Amino acid sequence: MSWIRNIFYLGYWVIAVAILLEIVFRVLPTSDSLRVKPVNSRNPYLRFEENRTVTKQIGFDFTHVNVKRINNYGFASKRDFNTNERVRKKVVAVIGDSYVEALQVSDEDSFHAKIDAIFNNIDVYPTAVSGSALSQYIAYKNYTKNNFSPDLYVFLIIENDFIQSSYEGQKNTGFHYFNDIGALVRDNYLPSKIKKIARHSAFLRYLNLDLKLTIQLGKLFQFQTNANNEKLKNDEINEARGKKAVDWFLAEIRDLAAEKPVIFILDGDRSSIYAGKKGRDFNIMANRHYQYLFEKSQSIPNLSTIDLHPVFQNDWGQSKKEFNYKYDYHWNERGHAVAADALIKFIGEIEK
Repeated sequence: MSWIRNIFYLGYWVIAVAILLEIVFRVLPTSDSLRVKPVNSRNPYLRFEENRTVTKQIGFDFTHVNVKRINNYGFASKRDFNTNERVRKKVVAVIGDSYVEALQVSDEDSFHAKIDAIFNNIDVYPTAVSGSALSQYIAYKNYTKNNFSPDLYVFLIIENDFIQSSYEGQKNTGFHYFNDIGALVRDNYLPSKIKKIARHSAFLRYLNLDLKLTIQLGKLFQFQTNANNEKLKNDEINEARGKKAVDWFLAEIRDLAAEKPVIFILDGDRSSIYAGKKGRDFNIMANRHYQYLFEKSQSIPNLSTIDLHPVFQNDWGQSKKEFNYKYDYHWNERGHAVAADALIKFIGEIEK
């Protein structure tokens, strides 16, 4: 029966090591779970559990740690949102994805917090969850319109926002997607019991949130199984899928801009800027989608566009300082500052 003793011995060491790892990672500033709320008919918009302070560690070595606040409406912001129109200031809704969520920088260093600090007559309401796309932006537009009646809408548009606006382009639950005819469809979300338990384990959070182990394994599997001819086929599908998303997105924005001013912010092609290229690289699909969005949006009254590519390119030419971290492509403090300066000029003109 020695094999039984060996199994118990192995089990003992597995449990002992697991407990030791859990103790170690509870001492270290491991990222907290943002605790995404269930998405359903009672809570139809993706948000986090409200009124919390969370630790976010970027990378794997605990050299980049932020403390972020989740506000009274479940979004990453030091500002609480106010529904009392009689006492509040003008509201600017800033809608986007992880770049608006801005977990990589302190609350004060995000571009929308800088806008909030500059204008005394404006309250900025950042409404964003990582992974959002054009379709989710329309959902958040509906949410902010119904709850806060913003005076100005700002949409920050990132390279992956186009193809991820359909369920096939992203396949994450909890978001709103465009269906085959451009209607907005909600995909409900309910965290599994395993996920709820894992949220309480510092070691599992480190593997999933900080190392992003599940994402890396998924990319590895996709790389190994995706043949070249299949990639070309998918590229054609995604090219068309992104353009359809733009058309459906702009149809909603046209109606919105008839009521309130709208600003689009387009992220720059930073990789091309660092490589010394003058303009966007149109061999990259996202840049073709940006161009399509820009051209189609020009006919919409009351809509302005800030293309950050020339803004970033000009700043890079003077400073040679990058706008993102070496280990994380999201904007760093400089990226947020440059974007804020560009947006401040636009809002200043509107406020005159």
